[in-house]
Amino acid sequence: MVKGACGLFGVIRKKNAPKISNTVALKAIECVRFRGSNLGAGFACFNYNDSSSIPPYRVKVFVNSKDTAKEIGEMFSNYEGLEILGEKEPEFRDGDSFSVYTLFIEGEDKILQRAVNEINEEMWKAGIRARVYSYSRYSIVYKGVGYPIDVARRCDLLEDRIYADAWIAHTRQPTNSPGKYPVWSHPFSSFEFSIVHNGDISSFGANMEFLSSLGIRSHVGTDSEVICLLYTSPSPRDR
Repeated sequence: MVKGACGLFGVIRKKNAPKISNTVALKAIECVRFRGSNLGAGFACFNYNDSSSIPPYRVKVFVNSKDTAKEIGEMFSNYEGLEILGEKEPEFRDGDSFSVYTLFIEGEDKILQRAVNEINEEMWKAGIRARVYSYSRYSIVYKGVGYPIDVARRCDLLEDRIYADAWIAHTRQPTNSPGKYPVWSHPFSSFEFSIVHNGDISSFGANMEFLSSLGIRSHVGTDSEVICLLYTSPSPRDR
C-alpha cells in the first residue's frame, strides 16, 4: 500500500442505540494507518446534553511548561464575566515539548471567544508557548503528534473509557503546516464544532481575511481551523 492522503473517520449513533466507545474510533482510524504519518493524529467526541444541567466549558490548552499554564490561568481569570471553576495541571513526561492544561470555565460565549482569541494571539508572539485548541461544553478533542495509537496512548484512550453520541478521527498532519507540534494536528475545534479535513481549501486566504476583519486573528495557518472558526465567528452586525 502507498500513502495517499489523510485518513478520516466519522460515526454517529442511531436513535436508541448505545453510545459509542473511544476504542471504536481508535480501531477504525488505525485501519487506515497507511494513509497517515507520525506527524499528527486526533479524535473528537460529542455528547448531546440530555439533562437539565448545563456543564461548564472545558477549555484545553497545549502549554510548553507549568509556568506557562499558570500564566494562562491568570489571563483567563482577568476577563470580567469568566469564572474558573477548576483546573487540571499539565503532566510533562520525558521528551514532551507540550502537555495539556485543562480549565473548567463558566461565562458568556462571546467573552470566552474573545479571551481565547487574545490569549492565543499573545502566546504565538515569541515562538509557540501555548495554544487553546478546544473550548466546549459537550465536545472533547484529543490530539497530538504521532499515529492515532500514539495519541490514544498519551490521552488514555486505549481502553473503553469515554462513550459518546458521535466521534471523528484523523491521521496525518494537517495541510499547510509543518506538523511539528500538536497545535497543528486535527481535529480543529471552536465551541461545539470540530472538523477533520483532507486536502487544501482554495478559499483559505479569503476566509482568513474575513475572520481577521471580525477581530479573529489568531490562526495556526491551517485551512481546516479557519473553516471551523467560520461556524462560530460573530456576525458583522454583532461587532
